[in-house]
Amino acid sequence: GDVGIGTSSPASKLEVEGVISSSGANLTMKDNSGNNITSASQSEGKITVTHNYHQVTHNAGDDTNDVRLHTIDGGVDGAILVLKQQSNDKFVKIMDGTGNLRLAGSSGDFQMTTGNDTITFIYSGSLWFEISRSDNA
Repeated sequence: GDVGIGTSSPASKLEVEGVISSSGANLTMKDNSGNNITSASQSEGKITVTHNYHQVTHNAGDDTNDVRLHTIDGGVDGAILVLKQQSNDKFVKIMDGTGNLRLAGSSGDFQMTTGNDTITFIYSGSLWFEISRSDNA
């Protein structure tokens, strides 16, 4: 049967109504084909926040273009978001000031080039402000 947490009528094997927290564990979300779920849209240059950690990659079937991310939809004041490049095969360029992303300092855009690169944002008003980055090239 189906299991529900915070809901009395789950519509899938596990349905959680509310925020999921984890301590000391990694969570990898996969689709029905076993592929990692990603929120990045190369064609639109934006993602939609569904939790506080996203792995970003190019669109399925797009083997030539790097991701250029300029907008993050969603968020509430004080929300923290960590973005990590999913793999080494494509670059993820975070665009400063083009959409609702504001990067620290005057360095301009940030290009993530390895699967270990991350950038962390905090949401305020309608903007996401960078609070840290890790360039592990």
